[in-house]
This record gives sequence, structure tokens and C-alpha cells, in this order.
Amino acid sequence: MYQRTNARKTALESLYLLHFNNTDSATTGILNNTIDLSLKDNKTIDLDYAKELIEGYHKHNLQINNTLKQIISKWELERVSVVDRIILQIATYELLFRNDIPPKVVINEAIELAKEYGTVKSSAFVNGILDRVAFLKNERTKELKN
Repeated sequence: MYQRTNARKTALESLYLLHFNNTDSATTGILNNTIDLSLKDNKTIDLDYAKELIEGYHKHNLQINNTLKQIISKWELERVSVVDRIILQIATYELLFRNDIPPKVVINEAIELAKEYGTVKSSAFVNGILDRVAFLKNERTKELKN
């Protein structure tokens, strides 16, 4: 049950470390180290999903960031805290590219990550932004069907 939750945590921790490392060649090593630490903490992890989140983040980064910038139009995305930004990016990837996961689940998981890793106000901020991402995706889907 918690395998995907732990996969999201692992992806967040890995992407956070990569943000400061700033090199693609470190991706595998950082992911492996994060997974090793998680496994030492006796966490069960959906390793494939953790890797998918990281790969999806990298592959669709431009579209993810453009979507977030559209919503956070009065605030530069780069000014959002690194932790909150990565949580938003992971969840936006899931909302836009994983149709098999209900938006409420994605948003709730992101809120829980924000509570655990972010500031006091992070969870409300993440909730508001991701509600808007889900709404925009729903509207785009409706337009494409018509």
C-alpha cells in the first residue's frame, strides 16, 4: 500500500539532491543511494515507479514547468522553494501523464509530502496549485473531445 508513497518520497529526495548536484551523470548514483537509505529504514518501495517519476520529471520538464508557470503567473517558479517546486513537478507529471491515478490521490500524496518535507504553509500552497493543474487538464480534455 505504501510502496508508491515511498516511491514518491524517494523521487523527491533524489531530485532534491540532483538539484544541488546539477549533473545528469549523477542521477543513477543519487537514486541508488536514496533507495539504499530507504531500504535500510525498512521501507518498501515501488522502485520502478520511483524511477518512472524521476525519468518523467526529466523527460517532460518543459511541459511540467510551463503548466506550473501558467498557474503561478504572478510568481516566478524559480522563487518557489526547491522542496515545494519538486513536489509540484512530480505531482504535475502524475496529473498530466498518468491517467491511471485519480487526481485526488496524486494531490493528497503531494500534500502529505509537503507536510513532511515543506514548511507550515507548503501543504496549502501545493493543494491550491495542484487543484488548478487538475482543473486545467480536465478542461483541456473536454476541449479535445469536442
